[in-house]
Amino acid sequence: MKELAFGAVRVYLEHTRAMVVGGLRVGLVLVAVGLGGCTTTMPNEVTHSTGTPATAQVAGHTSPQTAPCRMNRLAVVLGPAGAAAGTEFQQIEIRNLGATACVLNGYPSLVFLDKAGRVVGGPAQQVNETGTPVVAVSLAPGATGHASMGVATAGNYPASSCRPRATVKILFSVPGDPSGATLASGHVVCSTGQSSTLVTQFAPGVPTTAVG
Repeated sequence: MKELAFGAVRVYLEHTRAMVVGGLRVGLVLVAVGLGGCTTTMPNEVTHSTGTPATAQVAGHTSPQTAPCRMNRLAVVLGPAGAAAGTEFQQIEIRNLGATACVLNGYPSLVFLDKAGRVVGGPAQQVNETGTPVVAVSLAPGATGHASMGVATAGNYPASSCRPRATVKILFSVPGDPSGATLASGHVVCSTGQSSTLVTQFAPGVPTTAVG
């Protein structure tokens, strides 16, 4: 069932990048931890097997000495949302609040939390939506990058292996920074090792569709 669910997700990712899926934007802009005055430690960060990201893809000025982006200089907001193939998709937009450029490398980490602040299930699977080499995305001051989040319907999985549970928050983190920003969540996800969530690699710019 898992392979069928994420197989459907990949078909959707590959064939709907040009579709405008609605302009839903959650009006809750959550500024990363260092600016918000509280610190949250990210659980074990997921690594990806694609290796070191390729040459930087520019979203503003790029320098060979550009430092990785840090959570205390980023603002994170949920962007356009939509659904297809039994999966809910939503963009996560990341804006550089700093005075200098920074780089987003590879993939973000996402985990879901219940109302008690406990992690529900495992980290989101990291999925290369294009099949092309993963690149580093450089953000100039004020520039925005994004990544796509997908949450498969928990009913796609056998109840015994999924054990669905409601969540109220998403904990978001960038590579190399143990702190995290929280985003609102109303998703029901698998609470066992059966992952029902995915996240794609960083990309430059402000998205206009739920995936892309």
